[in-house]
Amino acid sequence: MIGEMKELGDASEAAHREVGRALLAAKFDVVLLFGAGTEPAREELVKGGQPGVGRAESLKEVEACLRGLQPGDAALVKGS
Repeated sequence: MIGEMKELGDASEAAHREVGRALLAAKFDVVLLFGAGTEPAREELVKGGQPGVGRAESLKEVEACLRGLQPGDAALVKGS
């Protein structure tokens, strides 16, 4: 899961796009983005053909996604 980087101000969109491209290169099965500010990352992932891209707008949505993990799944979380 990747959270918004609001603290970057004007550089936020470019940074989110860069993160999207890096996630695409890492070839994750599923990427969950948190918050509307992650839209540029989602756009890069979709443009690059990422098969599983989701976005949560609340912590309850994040919790629901994490509850869906199965034995053997790994979850990486980036937050600030």
